[in-house]
Amino acid sequence: NVFYFNTSNPIPKNSSMVFTLMDDVSFDIPSYQKGFYPIYWDESIEKFYCNFIIPKNTIPGDINYYIFFSHDMWYGESVLDLPLVVSSSKFDNDGPMIKSIVNLNSYGKVGWRVLIEDLNNGFKSGYVKAVGLVDGSIFKFNFTSNEANPQSTIHNSEFDLVINITSPCISQQYQITYIYLLDTNNMESEFGLYEYRFEGFKNPLRYLLDKQELLNSESVCQNSVLDPSGPVLSSFFPSVLEVDVGTNDRVVSFTFTAEDPESGLMPTQNPIVYLLSSQMNLLECPANITSFDPLYKKVNYFCQITVPVGFGYPLGIQVSVYGLINNGGFFKGYSCSDLAYNSFISSIQVKYSLDTPIISDFEKYLCSDQLIVYGKILKDVIKAQIEVDGQIKNIDIKKIIGSSVVLLKLDPIFDQFKVKLTNKDNVDSNWFTINPTYFKKNNPKTPSPSNTPAPTNKPQKCLGSPVCGGKDHGYCNGNTGCVCYSPWIGNDCLSKIVYVDPPKTNITGPSTEIPVISDNENSNNQQGIFYSSFVSLASLREIDYQDNIVYNYTFKEWVFTEIDTLTSKYQTNITIGENQVRVTAVLKWFVNETQIEFANQNLTMNPSSIKYTVEIENYPFASQLNQLQLIMYAALLSNKSKDICSTKEFGETSSGDNSNYLNIQVNDHSLYGRFIKRCIVDDDILKTAYNQLLDSSLNKIVDGSNQVQTFIGITIPWFNSRVVIDPDFSVLINSFSASPSHPNSICSSSNSLSKGKIAGIAIGGFAFACIIAVAVSYAIIRHKEDKKFSKNFNRKLNELNKT
Repeated sequence: NVFYFNTSNPIPKNSSMVFTLMDDVSFDIPSYQKGFYPIYWDESIEKFYCNFIIPKNTIPGDINYYIFFSHDMWYGESVLDLPLVVSSSKFDNDGPMIKSIVNLNSYGKVGWRVLIEDLNNGFKSGYVKAVGLVDGSIFKFNFTSNEANPQSTIHNSEFDLVINITSPCISQQYQITYIYLLDTNNMESEFGLYEYRFEGFKNPLRYLLDKQELLNSESVCQNSVLDPSGPVLSSFFPSVLEVDVGTNDRVVSFTFTAEDPESGLMPTQNPIVYLLSSQMNLLECPANITSFDPLYKKVNYFCQITVPVGFGYPLGIQVSVYGLINNGGFFKGYSCSDLAYNSFISSIQVKYSLDTPIISDFEKYLCSDQLIVYGKILKDVIKAQIEVDGQIKNIDIKKIIGSSVVLLKLDPIFDQFKVKLTNKDNVDSNWFTINPTYFKKNNPKTPSPSNTPAPTNKPQKCLGSPVCGGKDHGYCNGNTGCVCYSPWIGNDCLSKIVYVDPPKTNITGPSTEIPVISDNENSNNQQGIFYSSFVSLASLREIDYQDNIVYNYTFKEWVFTEIDTLTSKYQTNITIGENQVRVTAVLKWFVNETQIEFANQNLTMNPSSIKYTVEIENYPFASQLNQLQLIMYAALLSNKSKDICSTKEFGETSSGDNSNYLNIQVNDHSLYGRFIKRCIVDDDILKTAYNQLLDSSLNKIVDGSNQVQTFIGITIPWFNSRVVIDPDFSVLINSFSASPSHPNSICSSSNSLSKGKIAGIAIGGFAFACIIAVAVSYAIIRHKEDKKFSKNFNRKLNELNKT
C-alpha cells in the first residue's frame, strides 16, 4: 500500500517523518518497534508518500494511524481528514493455541504430543523449554509447521516433543516451563511457568488452564546411578584478554574442559558461558562438545560469540560458566569469583576505538530506490557498496544524518543482499545483510499481480408489472432479482431478444451498426419507423490514483482481418515513448444462443448478439498505482421526431452474471449493453474491472427525444504484459415505450405514445473494454426520409470524432 498526503501548512521536503499503524494486529505483532515506515517526498507529484503494509486478517473498518515528526509532534487520520478503511472477512490478533497435550509415557517415551490450533492465520513456528526437576537439565525444542506429524495442516499441527534419556541416568519428572508460539502473521502466544504475563488471552494454554498436570512427564531409569559429587572444571581459556568493542572484530571464544570421574557428564547438556557488563547487560554463549574422553570421563567444550558494539566499556566484561550436569543428577556452575578462586581467567578487558564505521541496523526495506541504514561512526562515510548474488557494485550515498544514519540510493532489489560503507580514511564497515520485506518470484522490476475476489452484485429488487414480466417471462430470486426465461431479458424481464441478420462488416475499424425497421406501427403508416444503433471503441487513456489523465489516445487506424463470415479482427499499434502498445479487437456475431466462459465465469450469449474481445499488450504504465481506461461509445437514433421519448439507464444486472448493464432507449427500442466486472491479466490472473458512464466529462453531443448516446469507461487495474476484456451486445424488444415517467427521459413537445406493447430493439453489450470512435456511413436506403436520416446520423458521428 502507498499513502500520499500534503498539508496546508508547508512541511520542509527533507523533514524526518515516519508512518505507523495503530490497529490491533499491528500493535500486537512482536516486532512492533519495526512497524515505523519512513516517509519520502515525491518531486514529480509534489506530495509526501509512504510505502506500508497492512497485516492480514486485521480488524475491518477505520484504522487509526499516526505520522510522527518528533516525540511530541504527530498527525493522525482525524487531523489529515484521510481515513484508512480496511475490508477484512476475518479478524485474527490471536497467537496459536494448544488444543491438547498427551503424555508420551503411555507410548513408552518421555515427552509430550502437542496439538496446536490456529484457524485463521495458520501456525508458523514454536519453541518449548522443559526442565528436569531433579538435576535441572534443560531440553529445548524448536519446530516449524514443516516438521509436524503426518496429516497435520498449518491450522491444526501436531508435534511429538521427545526427551532422549541416556544411560546411566536417574528417575525424575520433566516439566514444561516455557512455551512460545508464532503464526504466519507473526502474532505470538507465550506461557512462562515462572513468569507473569498480563495478556492472559495470549496464553497458548488458555484451553488447558485446569490441566497443568499435563505439563509433566516422568522418566523411570532402569540403570540408576548415585553420584554425590558434582562435575569439576579442569581448564578454562578465553581467546583474548582484551577486546576492542569499537571495531568490526569483536569475536570472543572460550575453550574449557570439565570432568566427572564417578558418573560422567551428561552428553545432552551443554553448559553456557555468561558475559556480564558493568551496566548489568548479560550475554549467553552456549557451548558445544568438541571431544569426549570416556576413560577419564572428560569433556572438552567450545563456544564463540560476537559482543555488541560498546559492550562492557569501560570497566570490562565479567565471565562465568553454568550448566555442568553429570549423569547422577548433580549440577554445578562457576561464578566470576569461583573462576578467579580456581585460578581461571574471569574477566576480559575492553577498549573502544572511534575510527571504524559500523552498520548495526536498517529501516524496513520495501524494495524501493532508497535504503536507510543505522550504525556508529558514519559521519565520514564516502563510499557505499552492495553485494547481490556474489556481485559487488557501488551505489550512491544520498544523505548522511549525524554520525548514525545514512540514506543510500539504489535500484530496487527483491532478494537478500549485503551492504558495506567506507569512510574517508579507507576504513571499511562490516558487511550487513538486508532482507527486503517483499520477495519477487519472477521479474524483479515488475511485481506479479494476483487474483482478486470475484465481484458480486448486490441483491436487486424484483421489478416489473407484473413482477418479472409474469410467470411466462421469468421469476423473482430474492438474492439477485428477476431471472428471465429466454428470449426475455432485462431487470424486469419485459424486453425481448430480436432476431436480426448479421450486421455489415466495417473494414475500417471495430465499430458495429445494427439497423432495424419497426413494423409495429399503426396501419395508416405508409412505412416503418427506422432505428439505428451504433457501438465503437473510442479511446484509451491512463489515469492516476486521483483520476487525473496521465495519457490519452484516440483510436485512428486499424488493420482489418476477416477470420470467417461472422468474425472479424482489428489491430492497431500505439507508440508511447519507446514502447509499442498493441491493441487487438475481435468482433464475433452469434446467430444462436451459445454458452461461453470468460474469466472463470459461465456466460450466455444471446441470439443476434455481438461480442467484443479486446486485448491490450505491453502498455508502459507511468506508475504501478495507475490504471488504464478503455472508453466505448454507444448511440441510438430514430427517424421519428414526434410523439417520442428517449431515456438512458446504467446499473447492475440481476441474472446472476455479476455484470453492469447499459440501456439506452428511443421510443420502444433499446440498445442494451452488458459489461462483465472481470478481466484477465497476464494470461491467468483475474482482476476486477470497473465500469462507469463518462457522459459528464466526455459527452459532446446533446441528447434529444429521438437520439441518445453515451460514453462508457472500462477501468482496468495495473498489469504487467497484457489484459483481455470480453464484452458482447444483443438485440432486444421492449414491452413499453420510453415516456416522461422514465428517469432522465427527454421527450418531444407533443408526446402521445401508444400504450400497447410495441416491438423495439435493444442492442446489448456485455463485459467489454476497448477503443476507437469512428464515423460509420449507413448503407440502407429505403425511402427518401430514410436517406435523410442516415445522412444526419453520419454527420453526428463525424462531429463526435472531432471532439
